[in-house]
Amino acid sequence: MSKWFPFQENNLLKQKVLFCFHHAGGSAAVYRSWIEKGGEFSVLPVELPGKATRMKEHFIENMSELSGYISEAVLAYAEQREIYLFGHSMGAAIAFRVAYQLENVFHRKVAALIVAGRQPPHFPNRDQYQSYMGTEVLLQEMIRISGAPEYLLKSRELQDFVLPLIRRDYKLNESFEYRNEQISSPILAYAGTYDDDAPIAIMEHWKEVTSGKFWIEPIEGNHFFVTDSKIDFLQKMIKDLDQVICKEEKCKK
Repeated sequence: MSKWFPFQENNLLKQKVLFCFHHAGGSAAVYRSWIEKGGEFSVLPVELPGKATRMKEHFIENMSELSGYISEAVLAYAEQREIYLFGHSMGAAIAFRVAYQLENVFHRKVAALIVAGRQPPHFPNRDQYQSYMGTEVLLQEMIRISGAPEYLLKSRELQDFVLPLIRRDYKLNESFEYRNEQISSPILAYAGTYDDDAPIAIMEHWKEVTSGKFWIEPIEGNHFFVTDSKIDFLQKMIKDLDQVICKEEKCKK
C-alpha cells in the first residue's frame, strides 16, 4: 500500500486509473465518495504529506519538489494501466505538473488531464488571498468563495487549528512557476458559471499548454461545483472523457 493513496484498500484494480488532486484546504477525503462510483475507472484520491492521514509528516511547500514525488508514486501504482489525472483549483496545478513530469521525465504520457476551477499554468495567480495576509483575511476569503462550512464559522478554536493548515496550501499554490511546459495529452477543462476567479473565458486558455485535443464546458455552480451534491460531476466527467479520447470510429456510433 502507498501512503499517497490512503483509500486504495477499497479499490479494485482496473485498467483505467483516475488520480484526483484536491483544492487548497482539502484532503484525499474530498473524493472518497467517488471510489465506488468510478465505473471502469479505479479512483485514487491523492493524500499530500502533512495532510489528514499523513498529518505527522513534513508538509512540502514547493510544488516542483512535491510533483516529483507524486509522479514516482503514480507510476509505481499504475504500472501499465492508463493514467488519468484530475485536479480542482490548486489540485489542477499539481495535476498539470505531474502530467508534464510523467511525459517529459519518465516518458509516460497520461491518457487525459482534467482540470477545474483554476487559471491555466501560464496565467498569473488569480487568488485574491495571498499567504502573507494571515489567517483572519483567509477566513473572509473562504466565505467569499463559499468554502467556509458553518461549523468552522462557529468555532474560534477550530479556526485557530484549521486556518494555518489551509494557509500552507495557499503557499504551496503560490510556489508554482511556469517555465513554458507543454504536454501532448488531451485536456478537459470545466468552469463554474459563478466562479469569478476561474471563469470559462480564462479556463479556455488551458488549450494553449497542450498539443492534444481540448474540451471545455461550463458547469452551473460556484468554485466548488466539483463537490456540489446537486451535481453528479464525476459521471459527467467520465462521459466526457469517453467523447474526447475515444477513437473516431467509436465516437460515430
